[in-house]
Amino acid sequence: MKFETWLKPYLQKGKGYIAYNFNLYEFDVEREFGAELVACVAYDPDDEDWACDTVYSSGDDLFEFTADGWENALRDFLAMAAAFIEKEGVGAFGNKVEYITAGFIDGNLEVLYSKK
Repeated sequence: MKFETWLKPYLQKGKGYIAYNFNLYEFDVEREFGAELVACVAYDPDDEDWACDTVYSSGDDLFEFTADGWENALRDFLAMAAAFIEKEGVGAFGNKVEYITAGFIDGNLEVLYSKK
């Protein structure tokens, strides 16, 4: 499945939030990874746990993709998400979006978009 095909329905249902994060997961199967979209009503650049205050999410429906190692998975996912934002614009996330980030659930978050 293409990334935008997976993402667009969740953006239609979950518009109007301040911050979005893509939680990345590494599966037990070698080279298999997944991404979950979460939406939050606040963002704190000094506290990466802000993404734990989820009010909307894609839940168990993860976008699954393959990569050689977690570093490549992160790089590849950031490129996919950045390409989507470049093509569709941040407006696809709603008119209130101020931040879009991505990262592994036990790692640092990378900022894909910041209004400031």
